[in-house]
Amino acid sequence: SSGINAEYGYYRSPSTNSSPFTNKLEDFLVKLNRHRNKIILLMGDSNTNLIDYGSSDHCTEFIDKMNEHGFAQLISRPTRIIDHSATLIDHIFTNVCHNVTRSGIISDSDMSDHLATFTCLLTDRDKITKKLNFESSGNTASYNRLINSDTTIKFKTNIELTDWNFVLDHDDAEEKLNTFLNKYEAIYNESFPKKSKKSL
Repeated sequence: SSGINAEYGYYRSPSTNSSPFTNKLEDFLVKLNRHRNKIILLMGDSNTNLIDYGSSDHCTEFIDKMNEHGFAQLISRPTRIIDHSATLIDHIFTNVCHNVTRSGIISDSDMSDHLATFTCLLTDRDKITKKLNFESSGNTASYNRLINSDTTIKFKTNIELTDWNFVLDHDDAEEKLNTFLNKYEAIYNESFPKKSKKSL
């Protein structure tokens, strides 16, 4: 009734080796290829910090395998924040990015030490067609982010040089989160500036 053809959950304990999980994931993704025309969501906690893409072999392999089979990650902010780290280990992947209208995290959730994630998708074919026609007509944002090897290095350097202790000045968990996210977003915007599509 939701219009989503298939939803799958996954979990990998942090105490287990990543290789068996990755191998089983590959086998599962191969089986899903026959359903590529359906709306599919893959959601879970693999204890893989996606922020480490490019610097962690396991993380890079995990994301690359998902991408190879047509699945894109929808969550871009940390989902578990503690005193000494912020990690993106709760994921939502889908094979129909053009259906997505919104996705993110719910910061005021106190059910777990992980932040809740969500996504909203169009499932009505007529609405999807209208959205695609709207985007193809040029009525989308007139800019792109400048993301390349140089700006990525700049981003990583800025993250490493930032003294994050100021986040601990707040007692409330949500204030800590918002303080962290505001600084993280400022670094992201500075490192990956917006450029007019015409100038790219």
